[in-house]
Amino acid sequence: MPAFGSPTAPAYPLHMAHVLLGAYLLACLLALVWPVGEWTARVEPRVLGLPFAFAWQILWILLTCLAMALYHRAVSGKTARAERESA
Repeated sequence: MPAFGSPTAPAYPLHMAHVLLGAYLLACLLALVWPVGEWTARVEPRVLGLPFAFAWQILWILLTCLAMALYHRAVSGKTARAERESA
């Protein structure tokens, strides 16, 4: 069995990053559209002066930016390491 990190080793951590990002994006879609969309479609209470529905959407946008940054860091780190090892 090849050692972890060798060029012939399976890319389980990279595959896991893809799966986790897909699961997060599905959760984001459900949180913004259905069935939570009906639950958050109201003005009160206000969060930082914004209606709750706007604050809910902004929260998910910020969380998506964070998730994409973590995903980019995970993927670029794996590909850069693989390129260095193959050279």
